[in-house]
Amino acid sequence: MAIAVTLQLPQFKDGEYDPAKMRRFVEEVERLVRSLNSRLGSEAYTVTNDTPDREFDADATSTGELADVLGTLISDLQSKNIIG
Repeated sequence: MAIAVTLQLPQFKDGEYDPAKMRRFVEEVERLVRSLNSRLGSEAYTVTNDTPDREFDADATSTGELADVLGTLISDLQSKNIIG
């Protein structure tokens, strides 16, 4: 399936940086990605640098451990074709 994509980059004068222009640009990119995902089917998740982990101590855990558990959950769901 061929899909044409047009995206206009924000224009800046020399040395100028306008956060509002960049925010609008990022919002447009996000809208475009959502639109493409809806046309192409389910959104695919990609997890890198994860370690399979299916447990954590809710009273004493780290962000890295939670990220590994989430990565494992995503991999498990993908292997069962529940998510892309």
